[in-house]
Amino acid sequence: ICLILRLAQDWFFLSIYSAMRVSAVLGVLLATVVDVCQAQDEADLEEDLLEESDDGEEEEEPEEDEDEAGLRMKCLPHVEAVEAEHGYFDDHEATDDQLAAKANAIAAVAGQIVDSPKESLKDVVHAKLKSIRDDKQLYGALNLCQLVMEHHEEL
Repeated sequence: ICLILRLAQDWFFLSIYSAMRVSAVLGVLLATVVDVCQAQDEADLEEDLLEESDDGEEEEEPEEDEDEAGLRMKCLPHVEAVEAEHGYFDDHEATDDQLAAKANAIAAVAGQIVDSPKESLKDVVHAKLKSIRDDKQLYGALNLCQLVMEHHEEL
């Protein structure tokens, strides 16, 4: 009888140990299946989003003309330097004198931006900065570069 009890006890511990091992393996397997399912769901969602945004035609991002890109790269450092020295172009608290100083500074560096700057640039920039201030709009160096280049018909 002791031998039978001992065998039963060994069998019981062996079954518990085996069940624990099987449980651990099943747990890892289940976690792997869950990860694969989540990855598949994410891929399906991404595909659905792409299908929703695609109306049969590929949308092309507008490419910037090389001349336009070059002018911007030529313009930005000068305009940003003016902004660093005189304050933000969209400063809604700026006085008329401060706006005039910014416009004068832009007119002064215009020769480094465009081939032949127009004398009317100072007045155009000053009017634009007043409008930005009064309408409380946002306006940065890139916007001012575009204004300078459009005024000189180089865009």
